[in-house]
Amino acid sequence: MKHKFSHGLVAIVLAAVLTGPAWAQLTPYSQDFEGLDLGDPDALVNDDWFAFVNAFASYPDVYLYGYPLPAFNGGERVSALVPGQGGPDQGAQQLSVYSDYAQSDHANGIIIETNLYRQYQVTPENVGQTWVFKFDAKRGNINEQCGIFPCQSTALAFIKVFPPDFSSLPIFLVFPTTDLPDTWGTYEVPPLYIDPGLVNFFVQVGFLNTATYFQDSGMFYDNVSFAEVPPIPCEPDPTTQGYWHRQCLGVPEGEGGIDPGRNGRGPQSPTEPGFVDELMPCAFARLEAAGLFGLMTCEGMDADPASDACQKAEKQLTALILNVCSGRVQETCLVDLSAQGCLSTDLDGLIVELAGYIQAGSCQQASACAATINEGFGLFDGAEPATIEPAAATRDRVEGKGRGKLGRR
Repeated sequence: MKHKFSHGLVAIVLAAVLTGPAWAQLTPYSQDFEGLDLGDPDALVNDDWFAFVNAFASYPDVYLYGYPLPAFNGGERVSALVPGQGGPDQGAQQLSVYSDYAQSDHANGIIIETNLYRQYQVTPENVGQTWVFKFDAKRGNINEQCGIFPCQSTALAFIKVFPPDFSSLPIFLVFPTTDLPDTWGTYEVPPLYIDPGLVNFFVQVGFLNTATYFQDSGMFYDNVSFAEVPPIPCEPDPTTQGYWHRQCLGVPEGEGGIDPGRNGRGPQSPTEPGFVDELMPCAFARLEAAGLFGLMTCEGMDADPASDACQKAEKQLTALILNVCSGRVQETCLVDLSAQGCLSTDLDGLIVELAGYIQAGSCQQASACAATINEGFGLFDGAEPATIEPAAATRDRVEGKGRGKLGRR
């Protein structure tokens, strides 16, 4: 389970390990910020939040330097507790996260990456558990004032997992928050499953932003939680790429959907529950975490040209991710795609593996492995092949809802 990461993250975790206390094992955390003192500059520090800043000449490729900071409460650096930004479910106090505006290299066009996080360590008792980082969020002033340069601030929430000796790349699970609306919503980072290979690894959960030229970067967060969730039984019922393509046809092109053109009309609006508000952001986050940066969900579902092998692979991979995001395929399911030439045994690792194949040009292999899952095969509950009888993929074909109804696909 190796995810795309930025080089500066290694500096973040190194500083945290070298300067931090003996870290507690994964324990549930919940914070609505109502009990913290707005006037106490150490309010976040005393709640075990940490900060680290990285500087890049070109993000994320050219790393320059990094340094730790306290998790400030107020001022121009990193974070603050603020009043009056909440809705009915957020109460009187919220968390604001933004850039380190005391860093003079902003003026030089250096990209400043600010991280605010809590840290834990995995123990044998955590093996087999699934942990979710959940939070409320709304847009702050990010990218409102950009001066003479194009707006380029970004923000995201993350779970990062790394070995104490840095012998492998960090796992980096993210949920982008840059483009969230200025109304409150509840979101979560893709879940972290603790397998035996993660024992003694460190886990960080928190919020990250990038900014330069002192551009606005603020985001508001509240009702933050990091907790174990009960395991979901492996009872897969996936559906094909054709189904997910039709959902995108039902979304207006200006809202991230697909222009029907000669693809067929599709539904007047998506029929999958929560497709626009929940599944599209979830799939976009998973594509980003796998290293397919900037690939929007319905862009991934719109193979253009239809005959291109890598476009087909992106479509099958995006459909696989939508099957996961929708809960049609549970992340507790194990994977066996050895016959198709894929090595991963879990879905999270498979998604990253397939994205790597696409980036390397091995697109037919990626397409074959993803399509196998989308057709309802290759999934196991740990002992026997998972029962998928009849699979939604099969129902699509029987009911005439397969690719033949879509025109070109």
